[in-house]
Formats: sequence, C-alpha cells, structure tokens
Amino acid sequence: MKICCEKVLAKRNPLTIGNELVVERCQSGSGNNNAAAVIAALQVLANLLPGCKDAQDQLRDSGGLAIVLSNCFTDFNNPFAREWALVCIRNACEGNSLNQAYIESLQPEKKLY
Repeated sequence: MKICCEKVLAKRNPLTIGNELVVERCQSGSGNNNAAAVIAALQVLANLLPGCKDAQDQLRDSGGLAIVLSNCFTDFNNPFAREWALVCIRNACEGNSLNQAYIESLQPEKKLY
C-alpha cells in the first residue's frame, strides 16, 4: 500500500520532530538502539521519496539531504545505515534536478581518514 506523500506532508512534516530533523536526532544518541533508530529514519525517508517531488524538495530545503549524505560512509557499528542512505539519496535525486544540482555543488569540508 503506497501512501500519498501530499497527505503525509499536509498532516505533519515527516522529516522533523518539533524543529529537529529525525535523522539528526537519531545521530545524537549512542549504542545499538541509536543504530536501529538511524536505519529506521533512513528507511522511512527512502520509502517516502520515490515519485514525490514535494517530499524530495522538503528534504533538501530542511537541510536533510546533507544529513543523509553524511551517512554515506562505512560505519562498522551500523553497516546498513550506509546502504539505506544511498537508497535515500537515489530516491531524493530521481527526477529532481534541483537535488541533483545541490549535490553536485557540494565541496568536501574535511578529510575523514
């Protein structure tokens, strides 16, 4: 059963709890429960984005695209987060030239390794 993203967005912003991004809130915790929460948040976002330009734009406008991109690295404590982040980015960019241009415009800020 596919949920119409316009109805979800009209009810409540699915990317935030209050003024806090869901993925950002999940990243602030620690332990295995945190890993499961990050994966759950990324799964929700990844499944909300396909074919829904409003949700794709809202992810970019809320700063969520950068947060999802920050999960596109290998974390041995949370290996599936990277995979779901990649699915989320693919779905956010599918048919959305503004999201594609946003990602193309990004520059590395610091070296991680």
